[in-house]
Amino acid sequence: MIFKIKNLGEICKFQGGSQPPKSNFIYEPKNGYIRFLQIRDFGSEKNHTYIPEDNKNKICNSDDIMIGRYGASVGKILRGKSGAYNVALMKATPLNSFVNKEYLWNYFQSSIFQDDLRKVASRSAQDGFSKDDIFNFKVPLPPLPIQQKIVEKLDAIFSEIDKAKAAAEANVKNVEALFKSYLRDAYKGDKNWKTVALGDICTIVNGGTPKSEVSEYWDGDLNWITPKEMGKLTTREITNTERKITEKGIKNSSAKLLPINSVILSSRAPIGHLAINKSLMATNQGCKGLVPSERLNYEYLYYFLSHSKQLLNDMGSGTTFKELSGSKLSTVEIPLPNLTIQQDIISKINKISSEVSKLNNLYENKLSDLLFFKQSILKQAFNGELVKAA
Repeated sequence: MIFKIKNLGEICKFQGGSQPPKSNFIYEPKNGYIRFLQIRDFGSEKNHTYIPEDNKNKICNSDDIMIGRYGASVGKILRGKSGAYNVALMKATPLNSFVNKEYLWNYFQSSIFQDDLRKVASRSAQDGFSKDDIFNFKVPLPPLPIQQKIVEKLDAIFSEIDKAKAAAEANVKNVEALFKSYLRDAYKGDKNWKTVALGDICTIVNGGTPKSEVSEYWDGDLNWITPKEMGKLTTREITNTERKITEKGIKNSSAKLLPINSVILSSRAPIGHLAINKSLMATNQGCKGLVPSERLNYEYLYYFLSHSKQLLNDMGSGTTFKELSGSKLSTVEIPLPNLTIQQDIISKINKISSEVSKLNNLYENKLSDLLFFKQSILKQAFNGELVKAA
């Protein structure tokens, strides 16, 4: 069957959101107020915001199709919430009875729409788009009964994909839980082990930042890491950093070089990122370096801190963001067997970690394959192949 090709703007109306001042925000329901929706709210119920009811508000219902407009959220297709929505969202509404809303929902998720949207958004300084940018996007549009038949077939296929996806995601969580369980058991210790404070077995080193306006402090040969960069790490070891500083930068700031095989801990925004440095390295003030004494294996320390992330986070304090001070960190107690036992524990953890990594890669690949399969099915749907088999 040959589909008619329509411009998206001919069959769909778009309406961007509004952005009231933050001074109007409240965080508990109240008469005269309405839920204010941001992109994050479509994936979480943790943070609710409410604003005064006003005819300037842009309203969506739970079955409306919403599109993320800016930055990393460009092209996210969302629904399931009712309220007033903000400027980072755009509502898409079919213009007439010849367009099935579920057909449009699937079209927006397909590579036909997403690929064109990425091209448009990348030309914007904000990585965003307007309704005019997408007006002329091409939509393959069969008659309404065929749209409905395609939707039904997609629903059936995607239901099976969602089951497989949920199973793979559950397996990833189970593998991670197994590893955490082993860490917990490994550090329960033995009655013959001593327990010592980190401050008695490590040197805790604060970080610092050279003045940004002094060019001779920057772009040198010395590695310098921040919590933000640590959050991007995919391995536990790091040898090279995005930003570098000079020896003058070190001398004219509170930053200090950490010896190789120190353990670096982000101590604010957030608390808990970890890395082992494999080259001389300094950190900014959002990190602490832990230099183990000769009685403490650096890998044993790394895994202990990994096991203790919740404890470290609970010890943090602050109103704007939590921060873990060096003095508090120094009081954390660590079970300390002899080096032979430490090495034995490390060997077992590394072996399990390797198996966990293999399983995670297996399940992540399966999730990737499922996403690819879903896009393949959508492509068939919108070029007419799926309806032939319907």
